[in-house]
Amino acid sequence: MNPFKTHGIDHLSASSLNLARSNLSLWVVQYLFGERGRPSLAMIAGNAVEDGVAHGLFHPGADLEACKVIARDSFMRRTALGGFDPEAREAKLGEIVGYPAEGRRKAAPGMVATALEALRPYGVPT
Repeated sequence: MNPFKTHGIDHLSASSLNLARSNLSLWVVQYLFGERGRPSLAMIAGNAVEDGVAHGLFHPGADLEACKVIARDSFMRRTALGGFDPEAREAKLGEIVGYPAEGRRKAAPGMVATALEALRPYGVPT
């Protein structure tokens, strides 16, 4: 009997092997018992940006602000009950939707705008 099949493990990634080597008990909890830790703000931000960018790509007529609203709403919904530091949450939201120039800080377009600018020339995804 194959122990990997018994536990539903079809593939051992490099990160899985590195975790097993550095912390076997955590590897057992995560991969054999399926218990995962909460996602980080960066992971949640990535998912929220994907939501906004996907909307902008599949709806080429959608304006940038509508795509940013979708990303912002997704991020806020996913982090609402996560117990994240409010300042860190606001800073990450600024990275997603951008922020205007303020004092010495330059304006930043945000991840959604940057991704749409780079990907829209390729057309609607198939």
